[in-house]
Amino acid sequence: MASLIAKKKGNQLYYYVVESARVEGQPRIVHQAYLGTADKVAALVKDRTSPVPLSASARDFGLPGALWLAAEQTGLFGLLEALWPAPRSGPSPARYLLLAAIHRICQPGPKTEVADWYRRTILHSVWGIPPERFTSQAFWDAFEKILPEHLDPLATGDDDPLDRAQLRVLDLWKGEQRVSRRLLAYDTTNFYTYIASHNTRNELAQRGHNKQGRHNLRQVGLSYVLDGENGMSLCHHVYRGNVADAEEFSTSLARMLGMLDRCQIARDDVTLVLDKGSAALANTVELEEAGVGWIAALPWNQAPVAFRGRAVEQLPLLSSAQPGVRAAAEKLLVHGRLGRTMLVTNRMDWSAEQVAMGYSGQQEIEKVFRGLKDGDWLGWGPMYHWTDRKIRIHAFYCMLGISLLQYLHKQAQSAWSGISTEQLLEELRQIQQFVLLYPPQGEKGPNRVATVLSKQTLTQQALAKTLGLDQLHITQRG
Repeated sequence: MASLIAKKKGNQLYYYVVESARVEGQPRIVHQAYLGTADKVAALVKDRTSPVPLSASARDFGLPGALWLAAEQTGLFGLLEALWPAPRSGPSPARYLLLAAIHRICQPGPKTEVADWYRRTILHSVWGIPPERFTSQAFWDAFEKILPEHLDPLATGDDDPLDRAQLRVLDLWKGEQRVSRRLLAYDTTNFYTYIASHNTRNELAQRGHNKQGRHNLRQVGLSYVLDGENGMSLCHHVYRGNVADAEEFSTSLARMLGMLDRCQIARDDVTLVLDKGSAALANTVELEEAGVGWIAALPWNQAPVAFRGRAVEQLPLLSSAQPGVRAAAEKLLVHGRLGRTMLVTNRMDWSAEQVAMGYSGQQEIEKVFRGLKDGDWLGWGPMYHWTDRKIRIHAFYCMLGISLLQYLHKQAQSAWSGISTEQLLEELRQIQQFVLLYPPQGEKGPNRVATVLSKQTLTQQALAKTLGLDQLHITQRG
């Protein structure tokens, strides 16, 4: 609320317009504008005209601001800072990681573009760090502190900083009750690179069957596990591009089991959802030996002949929660998966509908992969890193970015029911902050600065309130 106050200096009264708001529960003056003496105030009232700003500049506000608030609210940034503290001067490696993740969501590109982009965002005002700190070389130096050169870049386990960080992040999500424990979705994909064929300093990038059709280029593989209900990234592994999906599963399963055991999540409480690419008899045997529940999809040609010969119309329709889906639960001797997508499971006490609903969690991971490759969520590529350690760090901050997006999407659902991730990103990108520069109030003194948000739609207003952007704007005015 705006009000007029007077301050006495010597024998003269000077007037200010102040705006108050509650900051962390306490009333505070968050903005004030100097008006001058009573004579000058009277002149302003008599003139009844608004001053014309000398200049105006726009800041990207909605999307980078919401992502930064999400990193603070979830405790993710605090955790990263605990893992990689700030040096005596300059930003911490954790801040470089987070900035890389936010940049990949907002405006994917090489690290040479980050400083100019950062300068034009609300992050510059919030963090107060000069853009010159975020050069390409500075990112390189920070990433060297995260995964030092003396470490084996392809090593995994307790001695690997990124593996330890993944477990700490998982502990964080578990503590925040963002791990359902019931349903985990697993899948693999690969990403082509422009790493030269003669580059011998790279082992991860190899030629293989590229899922985007770029078989002539070296590629890296990514196995990924997310929470099937909350969408948070739980575990990932970057592997050589010439390793088949079914072959990678054995390595990934060991990592997943270690993750469950360290976090004291009972294996038999978890149901792991797999896609066709991981269908192999050896993998099925490993899953049974591991003691986890699982649902897997089989290629249709691997379904029993008797089942394939049945008309789809003979299968009962499921409930309105899965419109148009037909399924039947039967015990058959098969290896592989059920429906026109064949699904197989060891959850014998689940109904056909429960199995089909569980497998729908796989759709979430497919959305993530599409969002990474098309750049609609977070732009994995083009990836400009060419060493194994930097590729692994690239994957790490991309997965952090996905978790922040999923967290924002969950929050946004309460503000605007049914909003998609793509719509959320578009709405937030349209929320801009304008910085207006006015001439001094009197003959002397500095130019005055005011900030105002762009005109917002009803959706944007609801999102700004729910995600905390309104409060961020108030605290950063001027």
